[in-house]
Formats: sequence, structure tokens, C-alpha cells
Amino acid sequence: MLSDDVHLGVATCAGSNCHGSVKPFKNSPVRQNEYFTWERHDRHARAFETLREPRSARIAKNLGLRDATTAKECLVCHSDYVPPDKRGARFLLSDGVGCEACHGGSERWLGPHVSGKATHADNLALGLYPTEQPKARAELCLGCHQGDAAHPMTHEIMGAGHPPLVFELDTFTSIQPAHYDVDDDYRQRKTASNTATTWAVGQVTAAVAYLELVEQQADQSSGLFPELYPFDCNACHHDMDSLRWSETTSDKPGSVRLRDVHLRNAGLAIGLRDANKARQWDASLRRLNEASQQSRQALRDAAKQFRQTAGGDALKLVQPAWNVSESRKLFGLLSEQHASAGVGYTQAEQGAMALAGLAAQTSDSRKPAVAGAIQALYNTVDNRADYDPAVYGSAVRALQSVVKDSGQ
Repeated sequence: MLSDDVHLGVATCAGSNCHGSVKPFKNSPVRQNEYFTWERHDRHARAFETLREPRSARIAKNLGLRDATTAKECLVCHSDYVPPDKRGARFLLSDGVGCEACHGGSERWLGPHVSGKATHADNLALGLYPTEQPKARAELCLGCHQGDAAHPMTHEIMGAGHPPLVFELDTFTSIQPAHYDVDDDYRQRKTASNTATTWAVGQVTAAVAYLELVEQQADQSSGLFPELYPFDCNACHHDMDSLRWSETTSDKPGSVRLRDVHLRNAGLAIGLRDANKARQWDASLRRLNEASQQSRQALRDAAKQFRQTAGGDALKLVQPAWNVSESRKLFGLLSEQHASAGVGYTQAEQGAMALAGLAAQTSDSRKPAVAGAIQALYNTVDNRADYDPAVYGSAVRALQSVVKDSGQ
């Protein structure tokens, strides 16, 4: 959880001798062009400006909000939204999702940090958020990229026109414009995590956060319907002429299915570390899906029990570093699961990100065949309206083949 310290504003980090250099400094343990990287290349820097766009104005109007740029419902994710008494003299909401939105209010740690005498551990003790730790990073990102009590996301907001929320920790970490180098100095001070470890921790963290979200929203409703946000958008929102249902995605045609993809993926990772825990996890997942077809009370109770029992030790199991052998097994299990026909779009979208990362970790992604197969897999989920499960399964099998040939 971010500290409750005052946020002094992006401008306090932007000095040319601090993090505002146009080019990386030579012989420096950090690049010192972090502000420039964020301002020029990071979409978080334009999060607030997105609220000025016509689409945002339309969403706000549909929700009965006067202005997206002043509505708390929008600002909690599109800015570094902290209470007025926690905003320093140089703080601006219009800076978007800036430094302190991720690194925490700098009221206590900025001075020692600028002095150059404080260690990373010192900064953490003074409120700097440990973004280098996969679990902490996932918890921070999921607030906006999945939603939680402080960052409410509902089916009403989605229906008003907000794009679907998607998150996978390793992929999103990889595509984030890098403002650091994972070198020897970094490894001495911070946690360096490989693809499989980051993916597994991200999936379990997302799964537990999702269960909390289900608990919170189970009793909410819009007339006849329950709050539909925790359910799988793509199970219903697709071309009616294409037959999407299969035994792999639901027990009953026409049922409104939970968006349980992170729960399923987490169970797969857990199974490689502890078979008994995986059986408990899978049993809890079955009960959760059964409860979703019974009543709101049953769903809330099942989510709470799942989180308190099966979810208890899950993170402890997947946090220790995943070695190459385990990473290969993870790729093998996940690719076998996704090579079959009938994988739904939500699962395929997550699968493409996971398999691409694991393939790059466990084989030589510089080889044209591997790089081409990864791109071909991504192409199958590029447009949800055109998604074809059979084409996706074929792309997964092609990736399996080239990874095997490259020396897996």
C-alpha cells in the first residue's frame, strides 16, 4: 500500500541534475533521464489528457458526470489522485499518472534521496514504494488495471464506453518504457525477477485481488441483474453468428461466466509447486463458478472462502524464483492447454501474453522462426471482433514447434 505522505509533484523530479536529463548519464548507477522517458514515451504521462478526448466526454455524459477532467470516478485512475491536503506546491493533477503515483508520496524520502547518501533500503523505510518487487508492483497496478474499492470499475462504466481492462504483469512490465537498467548495481540494491516468476506472481496476485472484487460487488445490482463487471465480457459480447461456446469454457451454454482467467492461470502455476494445494485451489474454483449460478450470497461466500483458504499460501508458493526447468514446464503445460480448440477470447488474450514471454525466456527469441511465431500468436488476438479459436490454437501449436526446435 502506498504511504500517506504528501505528493510534491512531478516537477520536483524533473531537474536536469536529478531525473530530467535528456540523455542517460555516463558512470551513474541510474539513468537520470527518467522524467524525460516518462514525459515523452510513457502513456501514463498522458492519462489525464485522455480525459479531454471526445470519447471520454461521451463516457462522462453517459454516466451523468459533468466533466471527466474533474470527476473523481475518472481521476482516481487517470491522475495521481490524492486528497487536497496531500498535494504539494508543485503538484498538478494534470500531470497524469506521474512519479509519485507509483513510487509513493516523496515528502519524507525526497531529501535523503537527493542527498545521494540514502540507500534504497533507507528510501523504502521513508515511504518509497517497492515497485521492483513483483507482488508489490502487481498490487499497485491492479488497482487501476483491474479495479478495487479505491478505484471502482463497474459494468455501468464499461457500458458507457470505457474500454475493457486487461493486465498481465510480465508483459506490461516489459512494454513499459524502461527508465532503469537491470544491471549488476540494480541487482545489488533491488529484486530482479525473470519472466516465469513475474508471470506467476502476477497471476496469483491478480486472482486474489479478483476474489476481493467479487466479494465487494456480489451484493451490488442493477435492477434484475447482479453487478456484471466480475463476469467475462467476451462471453457475451461477440458476433452472434459465430459459435463460441465449448465445454472448455463453460458448464452450460448461455450461462454468464465469471472472468476467472487469472484464477485458472494461478492454479496452473501452483500445480507445478504443490499438487495438493493445486487440487484445493481447483476445488475452490469449481465452487466459485457453481455459486455464480446460484445467488449473490452464495457467490460472495464462495469468493470469501476461496480467498481465505486456498488463496492463503498461494503467493508463498510461487514467489521463489522459477528456474529454467520450471519455466519450460510452465510453457509446456500452458501451451498444451491453449492448443486445443475452443479457448475463449479472454483466456486467449492472457495466453498469448504469457506464452510469448515464456517462449522468449526459454528459447532464442532472436531467431526469425521464434520471433515470427510469437508475432503470429499475437496477431490472432489483435482484434476481439475477428477472433477465431481454431486459428489461435493453430498459432499456439506453431509456437510450441519452433520453441522445441530452438533447443527447449
